[in-house]
Amino acid sequence: PPKSTGREYFNVERLEQIASWQKQALPPADLLSTLLDITVDSIDMAVRALADQISFPADLLVSGGGALNSEFMRRLADRLAGRVDVKTSESLGVPVMAKEAMAFAVLGYAFVKRLPGNLPAATGASQEVILGELHPV
Repeated sequence: PPKSTGREYFNVERLEQIASWQKQALPPADLLSTLLDITVDSIDMAVRALADQISFPADLLVSGGGALNSEFMRRLADRLAGRVDVKTSESLGVPVMAKEAMAFAVLGYAFVKRLPGNLPAATGASQEVILGELHPV
């Protein structure tokens, strides 16, 4: 299922909070490397959880700021090697930083066409619904 995160969850304040949990101070590079490994671990766990629904080898598309992080992309590709081919959305002609704009365009299109805009299997919603409202100006 689609996953997303951003600076609203991973920022200087969050980094300082995590650093405060350490019994001994870690150099910032070590702390960042650990957080990167945790991110890669969480993606690997999500892929493993979907193993019965995916035919391997599969493609995993990465977009957003993470796709621009060469160390993240390298670690992710290494971890998933043999099962998943890690690519950026650029491989489909979609700029990596256009994800949010494109997502809202798809949601807007679904609303105008009166199509459900949610995926209950991904969100846990009880049913499909048309998302959004139109407010004339």
